[in-house]
Amino acid sequence: MPTANDIYVSRYTGTKWAESLGFLSISSTGLIGINSTSPAAQLQITANAAGTIGCIIKAAASQTADLTQWQNSSGTVLSVVTAAGNVGIGTTNPSQKLSVSGGSIIVTGGGSMLVDTNGTSLMVGTGSNTSASIGVSGSRAFFGYDGVNAVVQGVAAKGIKFNVNNGAFGSGTAMTIDTAGNVGIGTTAPGKVLEVNLGTSSALRLTYNDADGSAATYMDTTVSSVGLITLTAVGSAPAFAFNSTVRLKGYTVATLPAGTVGDTAYVTNALSPTFLTVLVGGGTVTTTCFFNGTNWVAQ
Repeated sequence: MPTANDIYVSRYTGTKWAESLGFLSISSTGLIGINSTSPAAQLQITANAAGTIGCIIKAAASQTADLTQWQNSSGTVLSVVTAAGNVGIGTTNPSQKLSVSGGSIIVTGGGSMLVDTNGTSLMVGTGSNTSASIGVSGSRAFFGYDGVNAVVQGVAAKGIKFNVNNGAFGSGTAMTIDTAGNVGIGTTAPGKVLEVNLGTSSALRLTYNDADGSAATYMDTTVSSVGLITLTAVGSAPAFAFNSTVRLKGYTVATLPAGTVGDTAYVTNALSPTFLTVLVGGGTVTTTCFFNGTNWVAQ
């Protein structure tokens, strides 16, 4: 409401001055209002209709100076809009549409930072060969470059998951690296340095010269529910070709299983083994042996 010492500018209708106030007002405390009789700030502009633009700052022809500057009480520039339309926060010379210097951009309230369908990338860093990263969720994970290599990093007590073929974030895990560095494929809780979990219809495949999934020579490895490993070779190569001694489970002579011709094992308690003679237990010699169709004999 108008108070003493306020100044108002009204309009002339052609026959008289309009009695309504508020086209331009200056309060007794120096606040300026445009289309407002009670400005709440040093300058308040109130649009007079939903379709009216509230404020336009238009550049001169061949404008070179900034269109706007926001300064603190000491005259230090806090943000600018340049003649080219670049916005700078903390910098007076923004080289991109938005340049932020000396601070961070924080998105809160469940919002997102988006690169639209016309964008090509989200760039972090100066373009030089120095470390730069994107921290996620209070720096619980990092994605970036350490000056030498690309880095995907989980912080203390955080592993890494690689998810595929699923629209729900956090679902569809294909590979896991846990906090101990164990790698799990097909399992989210690997028990060893590498654990591959094979289902009844899946296999571990080793291929030769296969860059596009068209290999004609490969070997599939499957594991049954009782731990039986089956190796299936496809192509011209045999299932096995050993270039050194094969060490299988160590037995005592008494615990050697029933074998088939050519089976190989080793025992830890042979008594004076002699090549191609039937093994006798009760000794201290560790030796390899094979099944000749009737007995296990020393090699």
